[in-house]
Amino acid sequence: MIKNLKILLTLASLLPLFGVAQTLKADGAKKFDAGMRPILTEYLKIHESLMASKFDEIKKSSEKIIKLSEKLDPSSVSGEHSGHYKHVPMNLKKHATSLASAKDITTAREAFKKLSQPMAMWTGMAKPNGFSVMYCPMVKASWVQKDGKTKNPYDNKMPHCGSKV
Repeated sequence: MIKNLKILLTLASLLPLFGVAQTLKADGAKKFDAGMRPILTEYLKIHESLMASKFDEIKKSSEKIIKLSEKLDPSSVSGEHSGHYKHVPMNLKKHATSLASAKDITTAREAFKKLSQPMAMWTGMAKPNGFSVMYCPMVKASWVQKDGKTKNPYDNKMPHCGSKV
């Protein structure tokens, strides 16, 4: 019995050499990132609404983000960014709640700045293919968008102000 335990402990100590620990860590982040994809979809709908100065769909997408963020489980993520992942669901819910209660497009844009912080943090860590974190020095705020031409959601008078971070 003790001999078998020693063998198991020895094998367990060798797992990192074979990349098993990295695979488990990557799987936790992959699961979390998969849960972020529908949130990113709703976030991009809000981004497009702000670009078009259309207020109608913002509340609906914000409420979806609230519900989706409650399903995220950052506890499976380990490694370098695990502490950052831990706060993403709570911050998404908090800022999406604020955005859902916005009364006009100006208030919505201000709330979107806050919602963009955890989204930009996640994008910087997960590096989803085809998306970038952008920054506008005029309004001192970031956002996430599909790669391509700059689409600043904060001021429709300067829709192309900003650069990739």
